[in-house]
Amino acid sequence: MDYREHTVPPPLDAFVECVWFLAGAPGDRDAAARQLQRILPDGCVELIFHFGERFHAMSATGVAVQQPASFVVGLLTSPFVIAPAVHVDTMAVRFRPGGAYRFFAVPLSLLTDRAVGLDQLWGPVTARRIWQQLADTRSSRRSGEAAKAAARAARATTISRELLHRLTSVEPDRATASAVGDLVGTSGRARIDRVAARAGMTTRQLQRRFADRVGVSPKVLARILRFQRTLLERAPADRSQADWVRVASECGYADQSHLIHDYHAFAGETPATLLAAEGELSTYFTAPARLAALFWRYHGHP
Repeated sequence: MDYREHTVPPPLDAFVECVWFLAGAPGDRDAAARQLQRILPDGCVELIFHFGERFHAMSATGVAVQQPASFVVGLLTSPFVIAPAVHVDTMAVRFRPGGAYRFFAVPLSLLTDRAVGLDQLWGPVTARRIWQQLADTRSSRRSGEAAKAAARAARATTISRELLHRLTSVEPDRATASAVGDLVGTSGRARIDRVAARAGMTTRQLQRRFADRVGVSPKVLARILRFQRTLLERAPADRSQADWVRVASECGYADQSHLIHDYHAFAGETPATLLAAEGELSTYFTAPARLAALFWRYHGHP
């Protein structure tokens, strides 16, 4: 597959990590192309558009449900398992942790661990209009790389324009943004009571605000961020040789069994078996450069 990312202009970049594009086929047209892919929780909400064949989401009972043409995946607290299509033409907006609330007029806890059609959130007319505008901006399959890059940039500009329009209609929540920044900047190791105090709230008030504006409690977001930090701290040269005792200690776990518990919750695997189970899509989203940028952006929060 061909995976690419585009940045967005200010002030959107404070809320949106990137617009990403996926094209081609994951392997060949047979078994490899249909291999199940496990997307891991990362604290982010995603707005996804399929212009080619749609992926299928796999339920806990193994039932495959075709994804809508445009939809939002709320913050995940467990693996999101999908069966990719063969002919892929997909783009998505990845919101930063705590960055999606200004674009969707519902409590984000209602979207947690769910994929919801964009028509249910922005209305069928608007959802169809945006999808069609994006679908109409494409390059020919025979076009060169320059034309494909131009088409990606045009799509990124189109969705950025829509998001900028929506950004101005909702007041910023600086207290919640500060609390999220504290958690991301410390890779989930900050004490929740201190995070709440810095944001000028009680712990209970912060919990309610997070349910509405983030989708999960501060404690759950902290656990997800700490888990993601372990993916960054794995030995980069040969991950099969990762020192999990060291990783557990450096990422704030009480011990290795504590780390393994969170791997079962967020990946459905142990640290060792996750290495073998990770699919191509998952490795794009857990790339060291991406995770480093996520944590270093907020570096300096106590």
